[in-house]
Amino acid sequence: MANNRKSLSEKTGFEVFKKDMFACKYCGRQSPLVVLEVDHIKPVAEGGTNGIKNLITSLVLTVTGEKEKES
Repeated sequence: MANNRKSLSEKTGFEVFKKDMFACKYCGRQSPLVVLEVDHIKPVAEGGTNGIKNLITSLVLTVTGEKEKES
């Protein structure tokens, strides 16, 4: 199955991090103590867009390499 997703530009990713003050919106942890990524609030597969309003900063890993635990 082909993946037709478009990657977010670095500029868009940085704008999302700036908007969210470089902190995970789920747990509040901040860079540089964690690795952050941009995540969709509503997945593209479910009709979401790559617009800034549908993007959020989320934690990938802590600096020790631990994945964020689900609450």
